Amino acid sequence: MLLLTLALWTAMLILWGGALIAPFSAVSNAFQAVAFGLYVLMTAFFWFLTAYYVSVLMCYFIVRGKKLPETERHDRAAILYTVCNDFQPSAADSCAAQDYGDFHLYILDDSTDEAERAKVDAWAERHAKTATVIRRGTTQGFKAGNMNHALDMISDQYGFFAVADADEHLPPDFLSRAMACFTDDKIAFVQAAHRPNRKNLTPFGRDMSDTISPFWLLHILPRNRFGAVVYMGHGAVIRMEAWKDVGGFPLLTSEDFAFSVRLVRHGWRGVYNAGVICTEDFPAQYGIFRQQQKRYVAGSVEAIHACMGGLLKSPKAGLVEKADMLLWSLPLYVPAIALVYVLVTSLLLPLSFGSWHAPTIVLFGREVTLFPLYVVEDVFSSMRGLAFRAFSVFCALSPVFATLTLGAARILPMRRVLRLLVYSTAAYMSLMLNAWKGVFRFLRRKGVQWQPTGNRWVRQPWPKDELIVGVALCVSSLLSFNLSGLAVSMSLVTGALSMKWGWDARPVRFLAVTSFALLAAHLVLSLLLSMSPLFGAMPMVFSVHF
Repeated sequence: MLLLTLALWTAMLILWGGALIAPFSAVSNAFQAVAFGLYVLMTAFFWFLTAYYVSVLMCYFIVRGKKLPETERHDRAAILYTVCNDFQPSAADSCAAQDYGDFHLYILDDSTDEAERAKVDAWAERHAKTATVIRRGTTQGFKAGNMNHALDMISDQYGFFAVADADEHLPPDFLSRAMACFTDDKIAFVQAAHRPNRKNLTPFGRDMSDTISPFWLLHILPRNRFGAVVYMGHGAVIRMEAWKDVGGFPLLTSEDFAFSVRLVRHGWRGVYNAGVICTEDFPAQYGIFRQQQKRYVAGSVEAIHACMGGLLKSPKAGLVEKADMLLWSLPLYVPAIALVYVLVTSLLLPLSFGSWHAPTIVLFGREVTLFPLYVVEDVFSSMRGLAFRAFSVFCALSPVFATLTLGAARILPMRRVLRLLVYSTAAYMSLMLNAWKGVFRFLRRKGVQWQPTGNRWVRQPWPKDELIVGVALCVSSLLSFNLSGLAVSMSLVTGALSMKWGWDARPVRFLAVTSFALLAAHLVLSLLLSMSPLFGAMPMVFSVHF
């Protein structure tokens, strides 16, 4: 998969790189050089993402339908059900109802609310034969510290353990089918698939919950053969020996990714079983979704900073595994990079190379004169050929190929696929500033102090700064006739207003649909307009996650 990605990216650079860098001949000062250099670098980055998305899809078609080898196992196993003010009796019931012969359930309760602790105790009393509650006197180390504390107590009693989140529902055969996949002594864990729990979905969850499906149903599967499977922090069975060998779970916010890096560094590998499907809750409101995504970004930066150096030096990890660990979290940073991209294409490039014009465009054979715009008309002419613009549209659409594949295969209903494309664009692109805040949070503190939020309806501050930046970028995008920049900038406004009024408010939903419509219009018009001031349909990314 890595070699295919690099091969596709190299082909793109050979075929289209000349047209991309041709405007460099017009550069006459340092400001223009910086603006154009940033544009070239980020465009090349988006091309690399396109190569990555396409290679994942191609490798998926190679491996889909192939069964994993299995063996019969009867090892004793523990299930760690982690709780912090968010206990769900139905989820605990699913953990206790496994058809595996020899297992015991441990509820690792970090709850600070007495009422929540009482709920856990009442449930455990009714299931005294199969469940035990373990508590500690601190919440230090977050979820990793909670699990390490429990495993230090029970590690000598079990050869394997499973991890389940508080909102996770396991199928009855989860443990037995996962255990059967440990056919090799170097398999550290078996990761199960996940689908969103569609019961009692909020309006935000109804629009957005399917964003996890392309990742779970398509993106992970090829890594069994062509990359490195990452432990996703829940819905997995782990070999106790592997946990001991790497020194336990790292006490980091993204302990799952950091633990995966440690495993690869020590020569272990993971297996993904797409046939075992658990369900998990999707964030109930936009504010929780923002908080989750910021934690993902900050946590991945923290984990890379703490663990990646040792992985790159490890003689036990192959080049493919090392590279795949770096690629794994790359899509998390797309919103952050998109913010810089919008600044460059709607502000820096026009200021560097543009001037006020009332440009004339040809639409369906007729000349149409537009209102005065601050645009670049001649410098970027090398990018306005139909072939280059068609390639840019292909790049812009590449992140949704996996979602469309699931719809075409009827794995997801096409109605839900279309809803997902419309609303996820604004929701994920609204994270542009939020992602940078996650990065700066880590850089400022050299660590991520993140308190778990058991209350799924917690109220968060209204991000007025994002509203101001979004409006300013909307104005600059309008003046430079950058419809894709306008669409993404409007997403910032959508997110800020969603924090104020809620995702289901009519103005918020109208802005979300408008953002998608503008981005789609940019792609269509870039193919129809001849010699347009649209910079050849710059490859902005449709923000369906993974």
